[in-house]
Parts: sequence; C-alpha cells; structure tokens
Amino acid sequence: MRRIFIKATITILCFQSWNALAQTNDPSPAIWFMTNLNVEVNNNWSVGNELHFRRANFLKNRDQLILRPYASYKLKEKMSIGSGYSFIKNHQNRVRSQGIKEHNIWEQIVLRESDSKHKFSFRFRLEHRFEEKSTTISENHNFKFSNRFRYQFGLQQKISRKAYVRFMEELWIRMNSGFGHSDFDRNWLSLAVGHEINRQGKIEMTLLQVINHPEENHYERHPVLQLSLTQGLLSKK
Repeated sequence: MRRIFIKATITILCFQSWNALAQTNDPSPAIWFMTNLNVEVNNNWSVGNELHFRRANFLKNRDQLILRPYASYKLKEKMSIGSGYSFIKNHQNRVRSQGIKEHNIWEQIVLRESDSKHKFSFRFRLEHRFEEKSTTISENHNFKFSNRFRYQFGLQQKISRKAYVRFMEELWIRMNSGFGHSDFDRNWLSLAVGHEINRQGKIEMTLLQVINHPEENHYERHPVLQLSLTQGLLSKK
C-alpha cells in the first residue's frame, strides 16, 4: 500500500511540473536562508519557530521575510499534528508593484515511515490566508481572505553515518474563501545534502526548482539555493 501511495504521489507531482512548462524563466538563482529552532516540551508536545530570509537575483534584491512559530503534538510514533502562524513580508519585485504583507494560520498532519536507510514523510497542510491588498496613499490596509492546500512528499537516505541526501516535492493548491475554485499555485522540487551536527541538529544545502503561477496564464520558473540550519532542544523536566 505504501509503495502504491508513493508512486501515485510522484506521478501526480511530476504531471504538475510537466503541465507548467509554458512559462517565463529566471536564470538568476534566488538565495534563501532558513533556521528552525524546535523545543521538545515533553514526549508528545514540541514548540518552535522558523525564520526565513530570502533574496532574489543572486542576493541583489530583497524578496521575502517569514516568521513561523508553531506547536506540534505526536499522536503516534509515526504521526503528528500541528498548527502555527506565519507572518510573511513580500518585497516589491517584477510581479508585485509594491511590497505586501500576509498573515496566515495553518494546521497540518505529518506521517512518517522509515527503515534502516530511508525515511519517508508525507505532510498535509491547510493554510488560511489574509493577504494585504494594494495600499493607497491614505495607508488603508485591506486584506483578502483565501485558503491554500499544500502536500509535501519527502525521501531521505543516509550516505554515511552523519551525512544524507533528501529529495522533496511539494504541490500547492490555492482555493477561495469557501474551499472552492481550486487552482494550481506552485510546485517545488528539491534535492538537499545534509549533515547531522549533533543529535538534534543538522545543516542542509538545498537546490530547489520553483514553478510559480502568480496570475492566470502566467507561470514562472527559477532556481533557488537554500542554506538551512535546524536545531532541537530539550526542555528541563
């Protein structure tokens, strides 16, 4: 059953990538930095915060700043649920005429499988988004509400005692406020090389291919290089 599910996942996501080939390409890579600090409160609960700092055009232009605090609860050894909040500051670029902000609240379910060499993960996330509309001189900040579904498949394989490679593909589907009128939003395909720096910490270098669908009949594809640091902590008991 697991093999069937994995094959179906890869087939669907690869189809989405192929379906979005009619697009504009940006050869200049974006550079992203990410840190994730996670604190295990007890055997079931953990809290944390992600910080994303992103620049476009090979560090020349500001792109995004994301703060994402969250909480997670382990239902079973291979299943966890979580919820969090994201503050996103989007800077002006060739698609956005001015910088806009976004607030979103999200819930997710994560399923995991593993053997001696491989780790599989399946993440289902639902976002409730409040996106800032174009502001006027009077600084009246109006927000539009919508939903978005994200499905991520990950596969990690060890290549030495502390090093590993990780494949990930994520499909984003945007919806209106009533969960209807679904449409392809973006697709991420990545390959990362990671190193475990301690029992709960790791550093990764990721090459990411991003396909965005910012507006009707317009697609964008551009490469991303991301450096990420994840560190877990144990709270005192």
